[in-house]
Amino acid sequence: MKLIGNIILSYLSILVLAQEEAVYNVPVKRDPNDYYNQRMQVIEKRQLKPGNILKTTTRTTTRPTTTTTRPTTTTTRPTTTTTRPTTTTTSKPSTTTTTTTTIKPTTTTLNLSNLSTPVANVPVKNCYDQQFALTAMIGDKKIQSPYNYLLFIDTGSSDLWVRGSKCVSTDWSCKTGEVVTTTDKSLVNTGKTFKIAYGDGSTSASGVIYRANVTIGSRTINLPVGITTKQQGTFDDCTDGMIGMAFNQLSFLSSVLGGENTNYLDTLKLDPPRNMFSMYMSNFADGDASEISFGGINPNRYTGTINYVKLVSTTTWDITMKGATYQAGTSSGNLMSMFTSAAVDSGTSMIILEEGPANIINKFIGAGAPSGASQFSINCAIANTGPTVILNIGGVAYPITSKYYVTKNRAGKCYSAFSNGAELYGVVILGTPFMRAYYTVFDRRNMRVGFAPAKHP
Repeated sequence: MKLIGNIILSYLSILVLAQEEAVYNVPVKRDPNDYYNQRMQVIEKRQLKPGNILKTTTRTTTRPTTTTTRPTTTTTRPTTTTTRPTTTTTSKPSTTTTTTTTIKPTTTTLNLSNLSTPVANVPVKNCYDQQFALTAMIGDKKIQSPYNYLLFIDTGSSDLWVRGSKCVSTDWSCKTGEVVTTTDKSLVNTGKTFKIAYGDGSTSASGVIYRANVTIGSRTINLPVGITTKQQGTFDDCTDGMIGMAFNQLSFLSSVLGGENTNYLDTLKLDPPRNMFSMYMSNFADGDASEISFGGINPNRYTGTINYVKLVSTTTWDITMKGATYQAGTSSGNLMSMFTSAAVDSGTSMIILEEGPANIINKFIGAGAPSGASQFSINCAIANTGPTVILNIGGVAYPITSKYYVTKNRAGKCYSAFSNGAELYGVVILGTPFMRAYYTVFDRRNMRVGFAPAKHP
């Protein structure tokens, strides 16, 4: 599998009155000047299984050699693909039984009445429906970048790290975008280092772990942050770092710090009923803002009823897919034969399926034969006229129209969002095309993920 595409790092009973209003919302704004000019691909976001070999390919895009200043309107960037860290020791359970393990409720320390007003005008960057990144302040705002830092939201990983001022790389990873300077006295050096490798190891980040104040929206909390001194095949000017939204057990920083809870959502210490976040992913072509809501659900972002599916993991947002089926015109069948669960992953820009269903679905929608990297080309006109594909999960039908499954790069080439390759990656993934179609609720307290039709313009 070729390593091309967007940093797709490489996966985002409710008390109605408590959660119909989100604690705070972070809007995700579109930047029409950012795009990717290579075919997007995804590689495994998890620990590689024995025998799985992911091939890499040389990038053909020439990268800038000097640091750019945000905001920019001229930067051209390819997408890159990141994966679940291979350095963690936690692996995805193979059992099909829904776990009954729950996260221990945290103590209420925040005044919820002060959090009920959504935070507006929090700038982020997006690259053609592939990346969704929120804006955060790291450290002392008088010393650090006045433009803040763009953190790629990834529900498939658990670490928070940012490009450092001493970062070096042999590619563009450390040469563009904003950096954190460690001369900031508000940063406390833990004396611990980290190195996280993704996929086949060609994508990696390493550096020093600091304790820093992290401000997202109106909330400022102190937690461990990795400040990189070396990166490879990771971020450029579109994203300055990553905020992993999976569970603390998957965190590499936590393992280095002796099991300390480094999880952003946990560190917020929200009232137990609000131990959750939800995501609305807008369509790039629509031009409206995306949004992540911490501590609740924004009822203005979806229609109908939220249908929940139980998790099968206590480390990742993997839902049970037992009995899941697909319908593609007159063709229908079991969506899963080798697997019984799927990762709900904001860090993957495709819907990755087993080979059989993926081939049938792509034939139905009029996609061409897959390339050597399992990417199906498709006529761009199908985005407006293509047939609807239905995925049935937990007894609920989730129609996916061509608006979501036809992806287009700036070069004008279009590809199907349905990719085969789950057998290689070891997991079925419901990535951003699915999450753009369905408002997604990540409920930590009840260990489940909910979906409702997203309310788009």
